[in-house]
Amino acid sequence: MPRAIRGPKLRRAIDSTEAALTDEWVERYAERSSLIWLTYTYWTAAKVAVGKAANPNCLFALYRSAMEIWEDDAAVAGFPETAFLHWSLDAPQSEYRLKIAGYTMDYAMNQYDSAWLANRAASCAGPIADRGYNALFFDGASPYVGPTFVKASDTEVSAYAVNPGTGDQLIIGTPSADEYWKSGGIAFLDAIRAEVGSSIPFFTNGYGPGTWFIDYGWGTSDPDEFIQKAGIILGEGALRPPAWSIGSWKTEADWVKEINAIIYIQSKGISCPYPGVAVNATLAESRQIDNYCLCSYLLGADIENSYYWFREDNFGRYWDGQLYKRVARLGPSSETFTDIASAKNRLTNGANTYHRAFAGGLVLVNPTASNDTTVTLPTGTWYDRNGTAYIGGTNTIAVNAHEGKILTDTF
Repeated sequence: MPRAIRGPKLRRAIDSTEAALTDEWVERYAERSSLIWLTYTYWTAAKVAVGKAANPNCLFALYRSAMEIWEDDAAVAGFPETAFLHWSLDAPQSEYRLKIAGYTMDYAMNQYDSAWLANRAASCAGPIADRGYNALFFDGASPYVGPTFVKASDTEVSAYAVNPGTGDQLIIGTPSADEYWKSGGIAFLDAIRAEVGSSIPFFTNGYGPGTWFIDYGWGTSDPDEFIQKAGIILGEGALRPPAWSIGSWKTEADWVKEINAIIYIQSKGISCPYPGVAVNATLAESRQIDNYCLCSYLLGADIENSYYWFREDNFGRYWDGQLYKRVARLGPSSETFTDIASAKNRLTNGANTYHRAFAGGLVLVNPTASNDTTVTLPTGTWYDRNGTAYIGGTNTIAVNAHEGKILTDTF
């Protein structure tokens, strides 16, 4: 039987390295999730059917890239040069193509180009019909394209894309560039929607991390039209970028921007999955990062109508079931913030601690490098994950640097 989880709906990541995905693990992913994005290579129709049987309410989303294609893909030879992004419009343009930074086998593609749009639409319609996928994730629709590209001719050199119509560099944070990428993302999603129909839920990671959202892009271009088109927007690499080493954390100032981006997007009625990522982590390290990222997410998210995604190397095998059971006990929150800064330092001796009250508990987060060792809790009896009781106004609790805590009024 599927497990009912009242807290944030959970999205677990599956990627192409999961070749030996057994039916048992398909069932576990489905039971623990409300949304899973899938690679076409390994998620066959039979595996999708197993997942749907385990959890009929789960969305199984086909993964597709909105702006990149492997250089050895057979389709590359058939594209006109206008389908590629370039760092110069000098002739021959094929010598000035761009690739994706960090994925230097992948060409960067032009979301406005009709041939590329037709290719992407066709890549969705068939698999959705043949394999039973019931959602669609497009990676990179309307990205902030600043430090995202490298020259195909020398992948050690970063470069901006240029506007094919004007030749101007598309520099992140400039109004013309932000409007170009946003409009391209909207046109792209419209084209795919026309092909696959209106009943398939969409989601994308289109706005980048919150630090970009607040500092650049949408600061100069109204985001709301794209937000509504996308439906569900993932802030990829937000709280824990994949390349970061264990023990590295965002500054408090950048952490605030990430949480405020969640708040803004959810104020528009759109779910904003926000990931933490633990790469090359032990079980203990992975769970500590998961706890911190989830608690951070809970400060800004409407958890009754949200998704939370945490990815680690072991594809869910480090799952912390007790953590998510505690989230389910929290219930809804009557506290909402327009700026998460107003959630800080509201508890005695909690100068570095942000907190939010829920119907069934409290969430505390310290995103700073300093410990709060004797935080006084509000009136009531509060239980940590070990069952230790704290009496508000009497006992104190430590909220250490880069730590999150969920306290519930029952255990």
